[in-house]
Amino acid sequence: MYLLRRARLFYLALLAGVSCPQVLLWADPGYVAQRIATGLNQPTEVVQAPNDNTDLYIVQRLQTVGFTTTSGGIIKYDPTTQTSTTFLNLSSGIQNVQDGGILSMAFSPNYATNGLFYVASLVGSGSTTCRVDEYKVNGSAVSLNRNILTYTNLAPTHSVDWLGFQPGGNPNYLYITTGDGGVEANISGFQNYSQNLSSEYGKLLRIDVAGADAFPSDPNKNFAIPSDNPFVSTAGALPEIYASGLRNPFRASFDRQTGDLYIGDVGFNNEEEVDFLKHGVNAGPDYGWAKREGTLQTPVSGVGGAQGSSINPIYQYAHNGAKDITGGFGLSRPDLSTGWSISLCRLRDQPNFFDVGFRSDDRSFHIQRGKWRRHRYHFDD
Repeated sequence: MYLLRRARLFYLALLAGVSCPQVLLWADPGYVAQRIATGLNQPTEVVQAPNDNTDLYIVQRLQTVGFTTTSGGIIKYDPTTQTSTTFLNLSSGIQNVQDGGILSMAFSPNYATNGLFYVASLVGSGSTTCRVDEYKVNGSAVSLNRNILTYTNLAPTHSVDWLGFQPGGNPNYLYITTGDGGVEANISGFQNYSQNLSSEYGKLLRIDVAGADAFPSDPNKNFAIPSDNPFVSTAGALPEIYASGLRNPFRASFDRQTGDLYIGDVGFNNEEEVDFLKHGVNAGPDYGWAKREGTLQTPVSGVGGAQGSSINPIYQYAHNGAKDITGGFGLSRPDLSTGWSISLCRLRDQPNFFDVGFRSDDRSFHIQRGKWRRHRYHFDD
């Protein structure tokens, strides 16, 4: 895992090691890469708890203790002392089939007082059960508090991807990105669930984790619905849906200054895209999949169509060497008149996973192992 810090030097570095495959880094002027952790095993995310500028919490699809490798867990890591402890062990019941395993975690903004955090995972036989669970920390003990959401995926890919709370927003509103179920668009019988408002697939969800249960008779849904969600009054629509038309939104990021949301959506055969949701907009945007891939109409014969009311991505790029967009952050800086985002692109067909995480002061970020390229983009307001 690497830490990029602001510096006065420009570096073009080629980094390699036993525990970290070859990595090619294009560092912007003023940044330098420094390795701060080794020996990670398929990490998918690194985050920090609110008001904690010391420890990193690293989500791993696999974990190794001694000579034994099991399914995933979360470690608590101190970069200063380079020591780690097991924060949460979820090896029981997890099968890492394709995209299966632990995929994301998010601390409650009130973690310091309520001890709550949330974990997204793809579990069960064949890794087709999507779960969002709430955990509670009591002293040194961590226990499952309750299940928030459970649904069955169509395949062990494109599942429940990312969890997050909007900085400065309602501290009880949890945002969840979900994939389109994992059935490829060129497979016979493909259905465009991302455009179906009665399905969880291919959506951005927004739920209230502190309100009265809106589904008391459904054991797989244990949350309330924000009253201003866009489809609360739409017949047949799931009221937890906040946006639709996504394929595999593996990572998303809130701008800490503005509350705007950037979504990295992994493409199909042609285009990768970054979608954008401006703070305060709750009109239920449709990002186009599978009517379109990026701005490309009819990505597969018999699938696709005109743009209609779908929203174009703010950035897209052709594969040109087959690179997935699998991580990134959106933020505004005081010294820039426009917002900008850092995006990481994984070379396709590489077995390693990675993601990035900003420290709370927005002055550094951490890059986990994997083969990646780093880009910076500017976007007009």
